[in-house]
Amino acid sequence: MKKEREIKITRTMKHVITAKYGMKWGTTYGDFKTIRERHNLPVEKECVLCNSQFNNNDTVHMVVVKGIGNRFCCNECADEYFISKISK
Repeated sequence: MKKEREIKITRTMKHVITAKYGMKWGTTYGDFKTIRERHNLPVEKECVLCNSQFNNNDTVHMVVVKGIGNRFCCNECADEYFISKISK
């Protein structure tokens, strides 16, 4: 009887999301995180578009993601995908 062999497959999946710009959040990520943790609520730790980690002194932007709801994105993604397109 032939012995079965296990193989590992690594694959990267890309998801297409539909998002529209909400607004620049009026506080830093650190202040938002402190309030959410005080009330035992979940806290997003990374940008919904590029998955970069937020720092406590970052200003975040809210985007509305279709099928998911409100999420935060970083300054770089907001500039690249939304603000630069609005100002043209």
